[in-house]
Amino acid sequence: MKMKRIVFAAAAVVGLCFAAVGANAAASSKFLGTWVLDLSKAPPPPAGAPPAPKSITMVTSDAGGGKWKSAVDVVGADGKTTHQEATYGLDGKPSAVTGEGNVDSVEVTSPDPNTLVIAESKAGKPVSKVTSKLSADGKTQNVTIEGTGPDGKTMTRTETWNRK
Repeated sequence: MKMKRIVFAAAAVVGLCFAAVGANAAASSKFLGTWVLDLSKAPPPPAGAPPAPKSITMVTSDAGGGKWKSAVDVVGADGKTTHQEATYGLDGKPSAVTGEGNVDSVEVTSPDPNTLVIAESKAGKPVSKVTSKLSADGKTQNVTIEGTGPDGKTMTRTETWNRK
């Protein structure tokens, strides 16, 4: 989950992909798979942010041992690809995010089987909170990102992710 972002959205990607595990693993496993940001429904980047990316894809898989692994690939407007990944549990404990970006840690919880809450941070400082709600058919994630925009002002962004 900010990424002054390849768009504020990329953080959602990061956070979003860092889905739930643990006690709700069976129900939350609906979050496993490949997801693509629906750019046609994404709001334009905030003032001062880079142009909207060409695409953002995340793949979330079972890493075993009660943990999941998520990888996010962003193809920027300039065609350059960035990659981030993390392996994490649903225990709310910090897990490292590796790769290029403005997020280096996530804390993931799942208050119910169809909701993920991801706290994203950089260098120990909170960057954003990402809340993802899975649709009833499991084909869409509606994501709300609350954080600070490139201008330093608090902002909220919503996104739609579609199962590929």
